[in-house]
Amino acid sequence: SRDRRGLDAAFNPDAYAATSESKNAECPISDMWKSGGKIRGRYACTVDQTSSSLFWSLDDRLISVYARAYDAEMTTTQFLAWWHDGAGPLT
Repeated sequence: SRDRRGLDAAFNPDAYAATSESKNAECPISDMWKSGGKIRGRYACTVDQTSSSLFWSLDDRLISVYARAYDAEMTTTQFLAWWHDGAGPLT
């Protein structure tokens, strides 16, 4: 069933962040994200030798999402800007 416990079990930002090969300011590992001053979900950013990955949740909708960008197509900074401003966390 779709419930908060299921979302929590499926999305563990710390576990995703632990797979990152880089801990840098461009990829802030994991945290909560807010919209309108309200915490809306969690996210985790990971970097490997060829790509950046982003996992995020929309807690009120019980959804978790995964997206990946390859370095040949966009930088980590561009990828995070796409997430925040383009595809971004749906609110």
